[in-house]
Amino acid sequence: AAEPLGSPFERGAAAGSALAPPRRNAVVRAQFTADNTWYRARIELAVPDQDQYHVRYVDYGNAEVLPLARLRALPDAYNAAALPFQARLAQLAYVQAPPLDADY
Repeated sequence: AAEPLGSPFERGAAAGSALAPPRRNAVVRAQFTADNTWYRARIELAVPDQDQYHVRYVDYGNAEVLPLARLRALPDAYNAAALPFQARLAQLAYVQAPPLDADY
């Protein structure tokens, strides 16, 4: 199971310098705002002129928008070839959500 890669992963991120603005689909270390822990994330949308990077945490599936200061380069030891992503994108077929104003 995925865990916040706390030991060398965490220390390397804290000591590491900010990286150059990453492009869409780049996999990076991202500092999650809820717990300030570093996790692997993929850049879904980059808006460098506004210092906004939409990331999806590849081991959990959640997403958020971060500034460049909360992103770091991902060491090769943690890339997808060395450690496959733990979250999977999925959709349910033939399922329709109730209207937002429905009382259910």
